[in-house]
Amino acid sequence: MICKNCGQELKENEAICSVCSTPVSDTNKIQVTYENRNTELVDPPVIMEAHTFIDEESFAKKVNVLDQNTPQTNNQLDEMWNEPAKKSPMIWIFVIGIIIIIGLVGYFVIYPNIKIESKIEKRIIANFTSEEWTSGQFKIEGEFYQLNQPFSQFSNNDWQFVDDEILLLVLDPEEKTETYFISKSIDGGQIKVQIRNQKKKENTVKDSYVWSVEVDTTKEENEFAFILPGNIKKGCTIEEITAKYGDLTEKFISKDDNNKTTTYHYSKDNQKNLDLIIKDEEGLVAFHYYFS
Repeated sequence: MICKNCGQELKENEAICSVCSTPVSDTNKIQVTYENRNTELVDPPVIMEAHTFIDEESFAKKVNVLDQNTPQTNNQLDEMWNEPAKKSPMIWIFVIGIIIIIGLVGYFVIYPNIKIESKIEKRIIANFTSEEWTSGQFKIEGEFYQLNQPFSQFSNNDWQFVDDEILLLVLDPEEKTETYFISKSIDGGQIKVQIRNQKKKENTVKDSYVWSVEVDTTKEENEFAFILPGNIKKGCTIEEITAKYGDLTEKFISKDDNNKTTTYHYSKDNQKNLDLIIKDEEGLVAFHYYFS
């Protein structure tokens, strides 16, 4: 038996501790198995009441010190019983496995998409300084855009189809849509776009690519500021345009006497096309970019 107060080993049938004079009680005794000895009853240390459960092997090691003849202080006993129980290695294996799975998903699924979008954005910003109209670059109200890029470049800048149901249309591979109006608000100005599914499987309009854009500022509600490659912007004359882009491809000119506008046409390899609409007194007022 052990004294609850000072840890002194007590003689059998001893009623009072010879060291601290604490009365000895037979209650709350537990069984402890010592190495090479029979099982006997001992009094548990007082601090055991509020501590975490540990397995029998760990408990036996902790109370083994009681087999020594040196009295133990309460602080020493408290340090022993406060040692945390060992955790199963299976828990750590499970945690490490979860971390590895999350890392693989992030690397092979999330990171490639971020990388692709980042490349597109950098390419748009870098190529806009090109003097060539064939780059397909343009700005509307200071925002960068490029032909043959996902419609998301418009939707991310708050452009929406006037008819929301168009977003749900499903296109076959290489299928092109009709011309649709998009706008930033119900009462705001509109531009025209055409969409093409460039993938080898069916795809929705919202996930397909813009291959044609028409911006017309002759209407009062469409007073957009726009810039084309070579710093060709609203109000430029045909002389300023040809100085940047060179001679017109086919000298194609169509005259609209009612609006007093003239359309000038540029084309390359019959795949990249740009129509520029110039008003007699106002200069460049509209453009139509379309890359087949």
